Amino acid sequence: MEQLADQLINQNQYEEAFNFYQQCEQTSSILIKQAQLANKIGLFKQAINFYKLAYEIGEKKNELLIKIGKLQTQIGNYTQAIQIYNLILSIDENNPIAMGELGYTLYCMEDHMQALTQFTKCSQFISIIPKFLNKLGEELYNEYKYNTAKLYYLTAYQIDKGFKNSIFGLIDTCLKLEEYDQSLQYCQILLEMDPNCIEANLRKMKVKILTNKIGEAEEIAKQLDEIQLNYQAQYQLIDLKGLILLKKQQYLDCINYLKDFIDENKYMIKLIFTTAKCYYKLKRFEEALNHLEMVFDVYQNYYPALQLQNIDQYQQIKGCRINKIKY
Repeated sequence: MEQLADQLINQNQYEEAFNFYQQCEQTSSILIKQAQLANKIGLFKQAINFYKLAYEIGEKKNELLIKIGKLQTQIGNYTQAIQIYNLILSIDENNPIAMGELGYTLYCMEDHMQALTQFTKCSQFISIIPKFLNKLGEELYNEYKYNTAKLYYLTAYQIDKGFKNSIFGLIDTCLKLEEYDQSLQYCQILLEMDPNCIEANLRKMKVKILTNKIGEAEEIAKQLDEIQLNYQAQYQLIDLKGLILLKKQQYLDCINYLKDFIDENKYMIKLIFTTAKCYYKLKRFEEALNHLEMVFDVYQNYYPALQLQNIDQYQQIKGCRINKIKY
């Protein structure tokens, strides 16, 4: 029966496999297979029950408890998951898997300080923790939780000061938080590690623009002009050069500079939006609105998770056009 059930799983006949497993003697190994099958098809509560039964009849391994804890976290039963991990750690205080899973459960509960404490302990035993912290930082960053994201990037950096991705994360979150001095400090750390780091130079250039140090930004641009850049870096450089012209109030120069690039690729959202700003500054509201609507069209068609940070400016420009027509 067990072998037949195994074969049915390989053929994706899960319901039939369940029936055959039920006809087998309910040993711990059979219960574990049923738990794995239930987990595979999304029956998480049933999977938990099978693992518990396997544990109760003698398969008393931390591995099973961790599987139960992970499933409890997955279905949002955080308190039960924490109890399980604490049970493991009360017996084996240096169990790195339990530490890490406890940290993730605390992360899901948004108890971030306790989560980071657990991840830091876990990092003594598992070397990939900084990468995992960076991933969580990215999740928080994408949810616009910049202060919390910064904590995760910072912890990853403190654990491994040579981990560049965490430094990039710190630069970007500091930019979002308008902590420009800190952002610049992290740029310098990257450039000390790698003086030719293009991404660090681009970020440094952006900080200089945002802090109105246009001359210094232009010097960085000249240096980057002499380097062979990949497509993404070239796009960022063009965008930043456009922002320099915008900051210098050279609106027509900015429009003309960006026009050819936009004509080549209508999906260059940042360039189109900068152009819209220039038209707005020139009080050419119809053209400003047309370009801004191009931005929203690209977002709606190619970026389902529509970001509306610029909606206020959109409404402002649209309002100007309506007022112009009305009066």
